[in-house]
Amino acid sequence: MPRYKPNDENRQKAKKQLKKSGFITIHIRDQDPMRPTTIGLDVLERDPSAFVTYPPSPTLLPTNCSSYEDVGSHKENIDNDND
Repeated sequence: MPRYKPNDENRQKAKKQLKKSGFITIHIRDQDPMRPTTIGLDVLERDPSAFVTYPPSPTLLPTNCSSYEDVGSHKENIDNDND
């Protein structure tokens, strides 16, 4: 089975395919939201209080984030602005 990198394009494709197939990604109410599962939309409609749907996915951050030094120099700039 091929593995796909998590990017905005693949995320949108997955959401479109789930919707087309009649499924939705949820987590069980009062359970860990970091453990998603997929159920049929009809199951969600029968017992909506048992499930929590996820908000729309945010845009992913680039994987090459700023280094610690860049963050430190940015903080110094903010501190200097407050003088």
